Amino acid sequence: MKGKIRWLRSGLALSAAVTVVAIPRARAHASEPPPAPPPTEILAKEHPSTRSFYGWQILATGEAGGVLAAASTLLPESPLKTLPSAFGFIVGMPFYVLGGPATHWTHGEFHKGLISLGANFVFPVAGGLVGQAVRCAPKDAADDCGARGFFTGFSIALVTVPVVDALLLGWEEIPEDDPVLTVGSPRRASRERPRFTMVPTWNIAPRGGFEIGVAGRF
Repeated sequence: MKGKIRWLRSGLALSAAVTVVAIPRARAHASEPPPAPPPTEILAKEHPSTRSFYGWQILATGEAGGVLAAASTLLPESPLKTLPSAFGFIVGMPFYVLGGPATHWTHGEFHKGLISLGANFVFPVAGGLVGQAVRCAPKDAADDCGARGFFTGFSIALVTVPVVDALLLGWEEIPEDDPVLTVGSPRRASRERPRFTMVPTWNIAPRGGFEIGVAGRF
């Protein structure tokens, strides 16, 4: 009988010890907060977005200016030596150079604007040098192969660079739950319109002089 009582007391003591140890552990696990989801999942749930294309604005400005400048150099027999070709080149080049960068900057894409601006300068010069080398490669090349080849490669780059800029960089993420930027809202429509204007200017100087240029507002 005494052995049974001792065995019962030992079992009760062991059960109490296990309970004392288990309760703090259960409380510790209960007090711990649940693991937080990864930041990307939080952003994906809280800020769903839609990819929007604004590259058409680059095509309407930079590409139009590039085509005008390229036509002004390729169509005449002597590039930039006639008044219409010089006028077309002077009017078209500012649109080509600033059309893409200004469009990116108005959409808040500062780095894309810098990339676009650098490409607008580098690739036409590189294209001109390549065109010059190709045109003057034959032994029976004409005397003006250097100038004609340079302007040919230069003009091809003027037409190509804005298209590549628009297709590769002319995208932005629009939050779907942002009432300011939802599709059809007036403020989004005003944001999608380019916030810059360029117009050609001309002036008759004294003593028969004639001045042409381009004026813009950003």
